[in-house]
Amino acid sequence: MKPQTSNPVDRFRKIIPPCRYYKLKMPLDKVLQKLDTFYSLGVAYHEGNQLEKAYAYFFRFVDAVVDKLPKHPNYNALTNAYKEELCRRTIRSISTAEKLKAEILSKYCKEAEVTSDTGLRM
Repeated sequence: MKPQTSNPVDRFRKIIPPCRYYKLKMPLDKVLQKLDTFYSLGVAYHEGNQLEKAYAYFFRFVDAVVDKLPKHPNYNALTNAYKEELCRRTIRSISTAEKLKAEILSKYCKEAEVTSDTGLRM
């Protein structure tokens, strides 16, 4: 088994760095495709019960929509209807990511308890 840190919070923090560093310096239509991909993968991994991957993709989606997309030079070309749909998806993604975060931390805490009870290192 791959060695893991026994601290559940440290394990959780390791999910985030791979999600954080990317740029959306491309045409707006490509950015929107990438956002759709992030969201779709988040949903697919969530349905497949791959919590960490689902969280990572929802995190990417929210980060891109909230932080990076409004800075795109062609952001104002988006229709209000599309912006509203992005807003709805973002709210769903935040809600889902928060639930996933709680589930992941709970899972990691249980694994840490089992590890400390048996004396095994994960």
